[in-house]
Amino acid sequence: MPFNIEKFKANLSKFGYLDNNSFSVFVQTPPILLGDIQNRVIASGNIAESMSFRIDQVRAPGVSLQSIDNNSYGVGQTQKQPYNAQIQEITISMLGDHYCEFWQYWYNWTRAIFEFNAGSTNGTPSYSSSYKHDYSSVVMIYFYDHFGNNVQRISLFECFPTSIREIPMSWGDPNLMRFSVSLAYSEYVVESFGNSPTQQQSANNIRGSASRITINP
Repeated sequence: MPFNIEKFKANLSKFGYLDNNSFSVFVQTPPILLGDIQNRVIASGNIAESMSFRIDQVRAPGVSLQSIDNNSYGVGQTQKQPYNAQIQEITISMLGDHYCEFWQYWYNWTRAIFEFNAGSTNGTPSYSSSYKHDYSSVVMIYFYDHFGNNVQRISLFECFPTSIREIPMSWGDPNLMRFSVSLAYSEYVVESFGNSPTQQQSANNIRGSASRITINP
């Protein structure tokens, strides 16, 4: 069938499109950091809300089905038989702030998961891991249409940082400082809201766990 420009335009008009830069990321502070955050003076106010203005790049989660070649009849062509699903880590990139609070936030979170150094003291690190329900949290990725309405949300559950990438610094580089963090998670859920605004959406607690409490921007 030959290409029809009028049908193409009608399809765009009916279903619309999304821009690659119409998103926001919200991070819920894990229980293991709540005391630390409450005892610190955050110059930019609520750290989770402030961080959403700094995260300028994110890779939405992907999934790949692991499969084996199966021959139902012992001969002939084989078929792929899925037996597991593998989700990939995501990476977020954010702009640094004047007081390095966001950099410190991710450093404290990573160190709280596994104590790899003694911090500011001269003692010996324990090299021990914390419990996952203490250091994992929820990260939400929201997508917006051209009117600012939330049309889709991706919820990453039991999420935690696995690495803070090195930050290249140079006297010859006048650009803003930014750093990247890799995040792992146990599962994710994609929810489409259509034309409903974000404020009207209620969080669905599928597993009944406190770790699945979602964040409303």
